[in-house]
Amino acid sequence: MLGAPSVHDNPLAPARANFLIPVMVQKSFETWRVYYTTGYLTRGITFHSLAWEWNGWSRVTPTVVVSHGRLTKDQDFIAELELNRSRSDILAGAGIFLAPNWGAYANVSHSFGRRDPNSLRYQLSAGVSYTFRVWGRQ
Repeated sequence: MLGAPSVHDNPLAPARANFLIPVMVQKSFETWRVYYTTGYLTRGITFHSLAWEWNGWSRVTPTVVVSHGRLTKDQDFIAELELNRSRSDILAGAGIFLAPNWGAYANVSHSFGRRDPNSLRYQLSAGVSYTFRVWGRQ
């Protein structure tokens, strides 16, 4: 996480390891769930996100996430770099059950608000996952 590619010539790169202190609340209903997460990253960032997940289908789970992060430290330095102190994003995606222990996902996200070099015009992500148990019985 603190290797040369992530810190080389990057004035915003942390000079030490940082920790994330999250709190998450979930409420489940018959066919959908809502998650709220808030927290603090020790390099000086507070964050909040609200996620909605629909579980009406057996193989596909659509998800929408709205998130917001705000810098609480180095605000003058950020202003000097002409970056926003906060950023809000929206993500829409789906998780797909492929087979026992196998899944896939695809997401698209977008930043909204005043644009800066740190904003996402659009970001696409996709992947495959395999779930296994290290110890204990299934």
